[in-house]
Amino acid sequence: MAPTAAWITSLPKPAVSRATAPSMNSSPSRLQSKKSNDLGKLVASVFLASTIVIGAPAALADEIGVERDAPTLFTGENVMICKKRGPLGACLESVVRTESNDNDKAKQYFRDPSEIVRQKEATLRAAAEETQGNALIEKLRQQTEDNKEKNRLTVERKTFENDQSASFGPFDRQVVIMNTDGRTFTLLENPQAMRLKKAGFIEGRQFVKQPTKDDIAAALEPDGPGLAGALLGVFGKNNNAN
Repeated sequence: MAPTAAWITSLPKPAVSRATAPSMNSSPSRLQSKKSNDLGKLVASVFLASTIVIGAPAALADEIGVERDAPTLFTGENVMICKKRGPLGACLESVVRTESNDNDKAKQYFRDPSEIVRQKEATLRAAAEETQGNALIEKLRQQTEDNKEKNRLTVERKTFENDQSASFGPFDRQVVIMNTDGRTFTLLENPQAMRLKKAGFIEGRQFVKQPTKDDIAAALEPDGPGLAGALLGVFGKNNNAN
């Protein structure tokens, strides 16, 4: 056992580094100051770490709930287009896309939004003008309606006169006269119509002044004794003379 103990005691002793091992001659005040510095650094590190952890959600608040499109790879289709393809469809020549060589057939199915907006504005403006009305347009429309009605009545009157010529001959005892409303007619005896015409009620085949029932009834009676009365008067005078 003696040689073994001698071998252990003969091993070199470990050197103590002055940088790591505290000096035995250090004063207690220096040790206390070093401990305070280490404690301050530890507190500062903990505070900094907590600030980073707590402030991170606030910094990312604008990113939470925001929808984003999935990232896609840029294919260059909006820059380069195929100018020439092979028999199997492979692109043999590519050129830069320009307005003149753009062969995107999908554009013909899209309309310019500004054109649609202009059409809607024009429609709304036309509807507003129609609602408000234009005095001149309204006047012209009314004249057109009046002329249409007037022309219709004129056609009816001409048609009636032509039909009357076929229905009533020159030796017929009755005649039809159109009333002042231009739509209805009055059937009169020829002598009756002649008396009303002399009184200023009739011009041509139409009443210029609508007679009353009394005027029409009075026109049936002759003004004088008539032909029979005149003959009776002549023969009566001859008999009295004899």
